[in-house]
Amino acid sequence: MPSFDLSGLRKLLPTGVLLDVASVVDRVDELLPEERVLVESAVESRRNEFSSARCLARKLLAELGHAEQALLPAADRSPVWPQGVLGSLSHGRRYCAATVAALDSSARPQLLGLGVDLEDIRSLRTALFTELLTQRELKQLNPADSQEQQAQQVLAAFSIKEAVYKAMSPINNDGLAFHDVEIRFLPKPSSGSDLKTAKVIGLDGLRHRLPTHPRIHAYQLTQNQSFLSVVTISQTP
Repeated sequence: MPSFDLSGLRKLLPTGVLLDVASVVDRVDELLPEERVLVESAVESRRNEFSSARCLARKLLAELGHAEQALLPAADRSPVWPQGVLGSLSHGRRYCAATVAALDSSARPQLLGLGVDLEDIRSLRTALFTELLTQRELKQLNPADSQEQQAQQVLAAFSIKEAVYKAMSPINNDGLAFHDVEIRFLPKPSSGSDLKTAKVIGLDGLRHRLPTHPRIHAYQLTQNQSFLSVVTISQTP
């Protein structure tokens, strides 16, 4: 399958944040025993997604200097990362993504949350639009666009919201909902660019969970019929 060009996106991420994408294939044999038992009775697609994402994450953790260890799920199914590490995983049918960073209390601003989401670009039922977007976001949809075009805009915003949810995991995402966050995409730097930035607007449900003086950055890469979204949350002194 075609690879992702992550060079532009990586340049925008804070120093020390590692990001990579890989194809979803059968890598169950490379799982550690504690991980393998979690998917041994799952369907093939689930085994492939789980094993590919775990192996990709382990590669990035090795780059941070961490020894090989099992990445087991927490109660909310998110991976339990090694102490001192922020991380996030995601997968679609064809690709998986992972991002990790070492916690550094001396960094200014201090990175508190890191989230990644990878979505296959696909059609959405119009009934989902109101579930995923706020009324203000719905009003930004162009009524002249086709249902397919509108669905892609909704999916793009949804992907950023999913990355926000994951980035909030080490802070507090308990009960955080789609309508607690609004996404406004900023103009692309050039007409042919496949990389966008977005403003994340925290409504009451997100705002009260954030630390003081938060900085949220959101980026989205559109390649290979996929949306790859990364969100970082940091705190200024």
